Amino acid sequence: MGSRKRNSDLCKYNIDLMKQIKIIGNRIFAMLMALVLFSSCQRNKGSALPEIFISGELRNAANMVVHLSELDVKKIKSIDSATLDEDGRFSFKIKPAGSMYLLISVKPGQQLILVADPGEVIHLEGDASELIRTIRITGSPASLLMLGFERYTQHNQRKADSLGQVFINSRSDPDFAIIRQHLDSVYQALAENQRKYMERFIYQHPASLASLIVLNRKFGPNAVFEEDKDLPFFQKIDSGLMAAYPGNKDVIDHHKRVEGMIAMKHKSIVTDSLLSPGMQVPDVHLNNEEGIEAPLSSLKGNVVLIYFWAAMDAQSRKFIRQLIPIYKEYRKHGFEIYGLALEPNHSLWLDALKIDKPGGVQVNASNSLNAPESSIFGVKNLPDALLIDRKGKILKRNINLDELRKELPVVLK
Repeated sequence: MGSRKRNSDLCKYNIDLMKQIKIIGNRIFAMLMALVLFSSCQRNKGSALPEIFISGELRNAANMVVHLSELDVKKIKSIDSATLDEDGRFSFKIKPAGSMYLLISVKPGQQLILVADPGEVIHLEGDASELIRTIRITGSPASLLMLGFERYTQHNQRKADSLGQVFINSRSDPDFAIIRQHLDSVYQALAENQRKYMERFIYQHPASLASLIVLNRKFGPNAVFEEDKDLPFFQKIDSGLMAAYPGNKDVIDHHKRVEGMIAMKHKSIVTDSLLSPGMQVPDVHLNNEEGIEAPLSSLKGNVVLIYFWAAMDAQSRKFIRQLIPIYKEYRKHGFEIYGLALEPNHSLWLDALKIDKPGGVQVNASNSLNAPESSIFGVKNLPDALLIDRKGKILKRNINLDELRKELPVVLK
């Protein structure tokens, strides 16, 4: 009996002990979870990137307002502004989401681009009237790179502006044609020097955010690097920046752009193979100005020039006017034209046909260079033209009118 009672008491003791252990265990688990959450919060709190501090002293700018903006992927976003004191001093403090492009603006035409990393303490000193030429930057290596590029470009641009002024002043000169030829030659050399400098910059600093601005900068009215011709430069910066700044929004935007360029390049290679000499031309089924379907194949048996144009494009209209006498001369020998307009404004297209009277078969894809026909024929610029033989086989792509005059007497025999 006594033994059974002791065993019973021992069992009750063990059950009570297990309950206590469970309660204690739950408390410990709760404490551990609280510690984990607290630690996580502390990490998140500490993960905020260090602030960017910008200060400066600008001469000839007392009591002026200095504006600070962010150069975003698609826009300029105002951040802050400050009125300079009597000594031209100012300061800004920014909480960044990452490395960023900043624009300092003082007077009209006096702007400075900074390429700032979190934690940088940037100081600027210079003359507000000649910001790029006089500014001294400390605390931001990428901004110094950017400044070197801006100074070189500004120097070249001033030379180009001087050439433009000479051009304007010489228009009434009897030797204007000779002067213009010389000016064009000098400007071309200037543009080539600018491009070589930008190429060296990109190859020397492929992992710098400054290179992304250099890649997209124009010289005068023209882009220096073009997507369809300069893919290697876009790719070089993409690989450098994706390794150095994988989460940066501007870098990600550029990466997506390069992916699109590569896809277009592959598509262009396929298109080029399908449109090489000797290949059968794709047929087109579009409506003419009377709303009646006028397929390209309806002209089979003739040598046909397919030309792509738009009513709003001045060069296209010039091309048509110069094509008309060629068409009239060779039409009786079996030469026809198929005008494929990439014109979204239907009424404007009809008006252009009434004014220019090009003849031949005229159709409209009604969707500019985004039209499927533009992609099928690999049209990248207007005007463009393609010559096919009597069996509908391709003779020559991107043919110009001088080449057409030489080709027609041969292919029409």
